[in-house]
Amino acid sequence: MDEEYETEPIEIEGYTLQGIPDNAKGRFITEEQIVTYLYTQDVLDPVPPVDPLDPEKEVDPENPPTLPEEQGLLSIDFASQFNFGSQAISVHNQTYYAQPQRLLNEDGTVNKSEERPNYVQISDRRPENDRNGWQLAVTQNDPFTATNNRELNGARLRLTNQQLATAQGGSAPEFQQTNPLALVPGNRRILLMAQGTEGTGTWIYRFGNQETANESVALDVPKGANPEANRYETTLTWELSAVPDN
Repeated sequence: MDEEYETEPIEIEGYTLQGIPDNAKGRFITEEQIVTYLYTQDVLDPVPPVDPLDPEKEVDPENPPTLPEEQGLLSIDFASQFNFGSQAISVHNQTYYAQPQRLLNEDGTVNKSEERPNYVQISDRRPENDRNGWQLAVTQNDPFTATNNRELNGARLRLTNQQLATAQGGSAPEFQQTNPLALVPGNRRILLMAQGTEGTGTWIYRFGNQETANESVALDVPKGANPEANRYETTLTWELSAVPDN
């Protein structure tokens, strides 16, 4: 007893030490002593959107979504908002395709010659000892509904040509749904699953490539839907969550 002791804090990526406790060093006594170091999580800059066809390049996509602030080390960085444009009313079965993702010029104007696949961008910047996998899911919250609250009966949203891309390399997450993926309002669908070191860094989950960008997000409208001359909308909830290894 009465021997000296001294403790030292450890470095934790993404966290800042708040201070050294008073009993970080001292002398051993008969009673138990607990030395507690307090850390706070750093506020990280968000990961900027990258080109879904060339993930090494940062881009400024048109019509970005509103994302939660301070998502942390596991984040959704971007998600395309699907726009099917204006269509003529039809009494037959019809399939409409979402417009590709467009990019903005440096002056904020739309670059009409630059089109990309619609995509979701995910980043996992957690340190290796904190990495326990993740999953990406989507829910179509409601049927397609007009401004007068009339539904587009039987309309179905389909996500096709699912592809993954990254600039970092490493092991890819695994697809959980086959092509094409049809969404059902109110049903949560798990799209991607990463385990262990899979999905580390920034990943692009895109629908199509340069050739198929304009035909990879589809809206099927049956002939009995009876559409009106109105604006129909729905919302999608993209959910990225950490999941433990099996």
